[in-house]
Amino acid sequence: MRRIAFILLASAAFAACGPREDPARAALRARLEQQEPLAAEEIARVFDEVSRTLAGRAVGIVRGSTKSELGASNREVVLGMLTDRTGVFDEGLRSGGGRKARVFNAPGQSNNPEIEASRRLFVDVESFQPLRFEFAHAFASPDDYALDLTVE
Repeated sequence: MRRIAFILLASAAFAACGPREDPARAALRARLEQQEPLAAEEIARVFDEVSRTLAGRAVGIVRGSTKSELGASNREVVLGMLTDRTGVFDEGLRSGGGRKARVFNAPGQSNNPEIEASRRLFVDVESFQPLRFEFAHAFASPDDYALDLTVE
């Protein structure tokens, strides 16, 4: 019986020694779980946290069973709204595949000045990692695409 008590006490002590999550990050995560749209300053905080999460890490693209790394020029298109926040707005909370994501929308660069384009970035609420990127024109176009993302 003493051995079991010791093991439980030691397990609790080791768990307590682990790194504590930043309270601001935990509060932001809780806010992302709420349905209400994020204000501009909240979006900025989320994007800052996503940028910190991605620092020094590779972002990959998944297409079916094929994985490849996101190149530098494509990284700017896919993740550019993290730094250039012009026109960014929150589309809200989405659930699917056992995950919750916040969806952010920003203007995209269209190859036709008469047709608007948009970029959508899905950010995992739990990990602050980008999950998916979509590019679309106001009208269906062969230039529209969607990419599932991984962070290594």
